[in-house]
Amino acid sequence: MFVITVLGKQVPCLFDSSITDQAKLHGAASDVVEMANRINAAQWSDAQRKAFLGTDRIIFFEKVMWHGAAMTRPFMDQEAATFYWEIDEFLTDGIDGPRRPTFFFHDCWHLAQYRSHGGPAKDLKDEVDREVDATDRQIECATVLGCDKPFLDYLTAYRNDRGAIETRIGAGYEPGAKSKDCCKVQAPPKPKKTKWRWPFG
Repeated sequence: MFVITVLGKQVPCLFDSSITDQAKLHGAASDVVEMANRINAAQWSDAQRKAFLGTDRIIFFEKVMWHGAAMTRPFMDQEAATFYWEIDEFLTDGIDGPRRPTFFFHDCWHLAQYRSHGGPAKDLKDEVDREVDATDRQIECATVLGCDKPFLDYLTAYRNDRGAIETRIGAGYEPGAKSKDCCKVQAPPKPKKTKWRWPFG
């Protein structure tokens, strides 16, 4: 099994078999190691460190069934402490290397919220409030990693737009979908020694 080390914790990484593009598989396998290296090289507060350490594994996918819904966007399975990361979004977020760990941290913080509140969001308002809080914490994470001002401005604009947050929450979620197009999890290939590059940017 392919494993990355995040702040001393071993985190298994798996690929859902819905991903068939070998360039994406090898690209993600290499870039997730780079992400872990960036996290490990930074100085974090106790709360930030605890949040990073909460996630037990990462699963990359294109489309996956989860609790009777077809998912095509990243999400944290809070009960299983497993981050499901849609592979195209993972690769796009990483065009600027320091940005990628902030998206991982964002969902790590959602897991921290789940644990501190004793369960999932009670309703849409609560879910939006948690998203606002997670984005605030993501901005702090981005500052630690030295992300540029345009990215910080983007996060701030999103954090202040509850309508955009509601749209994001509802996107990539298809309740009652059939499972025939969603696949089982498979082990990823070992990362190549030469880092795969995103074809633009």
